[in-house]
Amino acid sequence: MRRRTQAAYSLNLPARVILRELLCDFEDNNREANDLRQSYQGPSFQRLKQVCIDLGISIVDFDLAIDDLDRNGLIKTGPPEISDSASFGGVLILPGIYSKREYAYLKEDGYREAKRLASSNEEAEHVSKPVSHRKGAVVYGDQINNYGTVGAIGQNSVGTVKEFHQCWQRIESRVDLAKLAAELGILRSELARSAIAPDDYAQLALVAQAEKDANSSDGPGVMKTLSRVAKTVFETAERIGTDLAAKVIVEAAKG
Repeated sequence: MRRRTQAAYSLNLPARVILRELLCDFEDNNREANDLRQSYQGPSFQRLKQVCIDLGISIVDFDLAIDDLDRNGLIKTGPPEISDSASFGGVLILPGIYSKREYAYLKEDGYREAKRLASSNEEAEHVSKPVSHRKGAVVYGDQINNYGTVGAIGQNSVGTVKEFHQCWQRIESRVDLAKLAAELGILRSELARSAIAPDDYAQLALVAQAEKDANSSDGPGVMKTLSRVAKTVFETAERIGTDLAAKVIVEAAKG
């Protein structure tokens, strides 16, 4: 039963995000195995919830994921609070302990599951990927070469506000922002299915921001955001048939 439950979490984006954040907090604070067996103060609910919201996860889905993880013993919440005793119909109800749900922390099974998710992604990243040749675009590492025009995609991309305005003006007449927003939403959902590592969620957040910019008719904002995505986002856009999104990513990379 436990294996089945943990396998389900691997496909549940809110739960994966929560486990990832709790693991990062655990390791950043150099905690030990004994902390998992007892209790400690992990990241606040506000912080966890904001991370999920930034990735397009609803508050309802966040709360349900917290409940599921807690119920199955992967995480616990705190601090504990002792309720007052009460009397109903002459029957005395003894005080109980409940969580105020101000923060969350990992338990042993939660730590193992979080590490499993992280290690499975690290192993996948060590598998070499072939150079991609699609529709005239050639992808090398973190760059896209489009018939001689090189666009840096990812952390190394740079550009001024003026350049992004010019970049948008170059393709504005050929881009339907409503259609682009719809395709970016499809792309975001696809990326969410496989997101595990921190870098995955960073890329997911960029696509979500670009979708928001497109819905707000902010063309230059779309270009600025998409200029920072990794080549894996471009590859995914082409693979799932969101051709307009892939095209705009290439144009954003040119700057």
